[in-house]
Amino acid sequence: MAKVLHSSVLPELQLEEFFQVSVDRAVTQFRSLIGRDDRQNEEEELKSVTLSDLRIIPDLSFRRLEGSVDMRLALQLFYDTLHSEHSIDERTQQACKSLKVELERLNADAKAAMTGHLSAAVRNFVANARYRFVDNNGLKLGKVTAEQKIMNRYFVNPFGQLEKNQEEDLINDTERSKFCMAHNGWVDNIGNPLPGFGGPDSNVYLRRELNSWEDSVKLWYGKRYEDSPFLWEEMRKYVRRTAEIFDGVRVDNCHNTSVHVAEWMLAEARSVKPDLYIMGELFTPSANFDSIYINHLGLNSLICESFVAGSPRDLSGWLRKNNARPVGSFLQIPFRPLSTSLAHDILYDQTHDNPSIVEKRSAYDALPNAALVAMTTCAVGSSRGYDEVVSQQISVVTEQRYYRSWSNDEAYDRAYFVGVKTGIIRARKVLNSLHQMLITESFSEFSVEHITEAVIVACRQNPFTRESVILVARTAFCNAAGDANTVSDIPPYPVKGTLSRILLEAHIDIDSARCSAVDEPMICGLEAVRLVLHEDIDACDSEMIRLSVIGGEQVVEFVKFPPSSIVVFRLSLEDSVRSSLIHLHQLLTGFGHQLQLPDSNGTQTPGETKVSELEEILTGLSLCDLNCILFRCDLEERGEGRGVYHVPGFGDLLFCGLAGVNSVLADVRTSNDVDHPLCCNLRSGDWLMDYQSSRLLAHRGTRKLGVWLEEQFGHAKKLPRGLVPCYVDALMVSICAALEELAWTKMSNFIRGGSTFARALALASLQVCGASRGGTLPPLSPSLDLPSSSVVDDGDSSDAVATVTTIAAGLPYFSTGAFRCWGRDTFVSIRGLMLITGRFEEARSLILAFAGHLRYGLVPNFLGTSSQGPRYNSRDAVWWWLQAVQDYCRFAPNGLNILTDKVLRRYNLDDTCAAENDRHEQMLHEVMQESLERHAAGVKYLDSTGMEIDHDMTSEGFEVTVSIDWNSGFVHGGNGHNCGTWMDKMGSSSGAGNLGKAATPRDGTAVELVGLCYSTVKWLAELSRQQKYPHDGISFVMGDVEKTVTFEYWRDLIADNFEPRFWIGDDLQVDAHPDLVNRRRIYRDAYRCSRVYSEYQLRPNFCIAIAVALDMFDPLHAWDALQLAKTVLMGPLGIKTLDPSDWEYVGYYDNSENSIDFKTAHGFSYHQGPEWIWPVGFFLRALIRVAWKLNETQSGILRDTVADVKRILATHHAFIHASSWKSLPELTNEDGRFCEWSCQSQAWSIGCILDAHFDCELASRFLRESSEDDHI
Repeated sequence: MAKVLHSSVLPELQLEEFFQVSVDRAVTQFRSLIGRDDRQNEEEELKSVTLSDLRIIPDLSFRRLEGSVDMRLALQLFYDTLHSEHSIDERTQQACKSLKVELERLNADAKAAMTGHLSAAVRNFVANARYRFVDNNGLKLGKVTAEQKIMNRYFVNPFGQLEKNQEEDLINDTERSKFCMAHNGWVDNIGNPLPGFGGPDSNVYLRRELNSWEDSVKLWYGKRYEDSPFLWEEMRKYVRRTAEIFDGVRVDNCHNTSVHVAEWMLAEARSVKPDLYIMGELFTPSANFDSIYINHLGLNSLICESFVAGSPRDLSGWLRKNNARPVGSFLQIPFRPLSTSLAHDILYDQTHDNPSIVEKRSAYDALPNAALVAMTTCAVGSSRGYDEVVSQQISVVTEQRYYRSWSNDEAYDRAYFVGVKTGIIRARKVLNSLHQMLITESFSEFSVEHITEAVIVACRQNPFTRESVILVARTAFCNAAGDANTVSDIPPYPVKGTLSRILLEAHIDIDSARCSAVDEPMICGLEAVRLVLHEDIDACDSEMIRLSVIGGEQVVEFVKFPPSSIVVFRLSLEDSVRSSLIHLHQLLTGFGHQLQLPDSNGTQTPGETKVSELEEILTGLSLCDLNCILFRCDLEERGEGRGVYHVPGFGDLLFCGLAGVNSVLADVRTSNDVDHPLCCNLRSGDWLMDYQSSRLLAHRGTRKLGVWLEEQFGHAKKLPRGLVPCYVDALMVSICAALEELAWTKMSNFIRGGSTFARALALASLQVCGASRGGTLPPLSPSLDLPSSSVVDDGDSSDAVATVTTIAAGLPYFSTGAFRCWGRDTFVSIRGLMLITGRFEEARSLILAFAGHLRYGLVPNFLGTSSQGPRYNSRDAVWWWLQAVQDYCRFAPNGLNILTDKVLRRYNLDDTCAAENDRHEQMLHEVMQESLERHAAGVKYLDSTGMEIDHDMTSEGFEVTVSIDWNSGFVHGGNGHNCGTWMDKMGSSSGAGNLGKAATPRDGTAVELVGLCYSTVKWLAELSRQQKYPHDGISFVMGDVEKTVTFEYWRDLIADNFEPRFWIGDDLQVDAHPDLVNRRRIYRDAYRCSRVYSEYQLRPNFCIAIAVALDMFDPLHAWDALQLAKTVLMGPLGIKTLDPSDWEYVGYYDNSENSIDFKTAHGFSYHQGPEWIWPVGFFLRALIRVAWKLNETQSGILRDTVADVKRILATHHAFIHASSWKSLPELTNEDGRFCEWSCQSQAWSIGCILDAHFDCELASRFLRESSEDDHI
């Protein structure tokens, strides 16, 4: 048939001509328009066009070869572009020739498109014919006749049967064609249903994609009432009358109804009956399209049908889909974020105009199918004929018979009446009552499982009492008369609880002798069907099941359970399980969950609070304990013999602590995904609960909480396994909430009473601040009066190790051992992580501990291992340390006292390592002076520790030099072979040629070091003036000359030289290398570099200098530079480390890349473009400080800047709440893209963003109070 259509029928029709243009006629018209005078006076000037803009415009009447093109476009494309040196005739000839070629191409495209449409039409035609006449699952209409055509008609006319040429003449007759109409129908798998399939842009009819209804025609309403007032008015009357008569309506074929039409009509119906229940038959490609119809039309329910299931497994899948809350659903707290939900369904066992249960499956399946539908939590429905077990499809189009009437008489004429004994009507009444009881008694959770392929168990459970109503149904998707009494293949079904009463048991018997179809004057069901049903009986009186105990487990055994059988019983908890459930409900009620249990009298009593014991335990916990309880990553606990918990089918949790479980459950809880691998793991065994309690029992500070948690988990273990995940989750979320609240109360007022953002950042800080084996600092001076140290132990007090709280640079990679605590990272982040959060004593300990490591006038960046000493290759760590001392003195109560704290020195004054029993002590201010004076005199040494660690660096790279350039007061040092600042990536790819190459040496004078140095000497000058610091300057020997420099002199020297040497303004004549200037009105990234071009690169480091040392900047210059950085460098979350217009820019970081690209191999691009988060904090602080300064003369600039900063920080706020880590990463790739090589919780990212938020709140307070604030 397809071959005949393609070769003989369709080619003769030449249908492509309805979409083509007459080439000769169009060229003639084109030629006549060339040179017309009125072309010069056209009102609308055409924009720039390309050849692809020229398209065939179909004829609205669809006459052959009557398409057209936009001649204005054609003239612009083919005539106006020709060179004027040619004559008009030559240009005209060339233009017409070019247009003809293009029109022929467009016609060819139209023919190709039509060929595609016709190929689809033939496929659909054949498929339709197969379904109507041949397919076993089709209509089986018999023979093709004149009345029963091979294909549904798509169009109807009032002029009778016409030949093909007569039909075409009719369509071309303007008057008579008005009476031709298109049949309505439905389209399967339509891509976008919203525009409708009857419009001029639709090819549904052409491609034969419509499943047409020959008893109706498609009405065209237009886009608004005014397009067809008569039709809209008629439908207004119809829907209003319908609403007056009925309480609910079904919008059939809703997805093929224009949304604007349906919305208007339903609004009219609701104006008559506001509570009209509206169901929609909706089949769209996605839930997004569903939501459009639901929200616009206000659909109460979407129609679903159990008949779509082709097997018992499919049926159980449909039942699961149509029930929103599975058994064991998570206990949601009263106040929680809104989440998306599925549309409410109404589930039919059978909808109208579909094959009967007998045709689709078997008569035996009528009862189990109806029972399974009745057990669902959604609305349910059925169609007339189902309960009577009508054996044939009842067609809404062709059926002429009437339904039988209802009779209450015992003896009634079955040919004309139905009664309670007809079909499964009696069972339907019981099932409807069951469905209503399950709703009114709050059996709101549902689950479904299989005992065998055909035997399905559906359970409804009350989430408060945990009572269950269970249905076991033996389906019969095929005729099952032969195995009526077979139960040997049905294994016993385990039941945990008390089963005393059976609510319902029933099955169907069918008299095969009376089962043949007969002609009836009315619509009748199978008279051979006999329902056997018993209600509300003792379990011991059941004919179908018996209770037994097998292997110590209570089970239901099936004694007589033929296909069609159903049994419904109620199950309550055993006393011991109920006792544990009551305990958990009472505990969780104290945490804010709204849970209740019936008491012995059956009344509801509120749960009692049982959290006082926990509250007492929590009061004894420190922030270090909380770090252990909530967080710690895999590497942190490997050293203690544990690792992070692994969930089969999911992977490792992010944290060993409770937050690791909670971070997964947070998403699972929101989506109520009880089938998540973590839930499966909790149902399968107690491993996760034992893991969490045992790790707390192993630590002295957390042991009491471990005992308490073990007790609560003990109650959870007694519950039915299906309930364990939801109660473990409820415990986890409640305990974590209590622990988080405890953490905030132990922090500063800014955190305790702060915003949700401040609190989220504070919790993130808790991840990286803690005590860890292998990541400890050397002992502090024994003369210090410090609070008790944190303790790490394995349960045996003899194995206890006292430690100083340290800052892990980043999780998970930099969390333990020598790679945990880095000098630079610690002091960049300490203001946010410890000072703003109020952890002053821990900050004090870190400052003093690093002071004890001072050597060569520097503090170490890398602390080293037991076999390798610290590494002093960082030129900036000491300046960050000095800034931290300054910040501590300003934030901490009596902060200046730290200056006289004793420091236990690891190294002698000659830089040799002191013996452990011969270490000397100094006051902190003496250590600070030593550092400054060593810088002033200049230091040069060989980084011997680095030579043992770094095998890629060249020998020149191990030569460390630091000094002060006394011509400018600037910190100076380094060389082109090493990296002494935070941009410290060293190349390691021999194949790419970057082995031993410093990606960003930034030698000479790095801009942020000038700012940090100025900040320090300015502060010390002020302290000295106030006689709060015992030195007014430094003394040092340079060469053989002893020199003395006051802090005031040093401060002024820097301030006088900074702008002239770092600002790149508009006047390039003053610059030594104007040819290297890429951008103006920026600050150099460094000064006097070995790579001169790098001085002129735009990087974000100048923002640090502005934030800490605004006084040395021209505020107008600083503002311009910051605005440029905002435009050029700021990404969605981080800030680009290099100007994207720079030739060295690479926007991504991949440490595993093994290419031959010099710029990217082995992660060489680490600081050459990827967007880092921590500098954003300084960028925002710089914006605030400069705006605050300019606000004196530019009123309103601070208010606008604060609003801008809040807008930027809102992205970080959203990110931290969406992140599984609940933290901020180290960096992102270009435009905020995820970088897998980044730490996902980075100390300085958290600390510096918290810094910015703190400063922003101070500025906001200033604006509110309109008064100065000394903190800025």
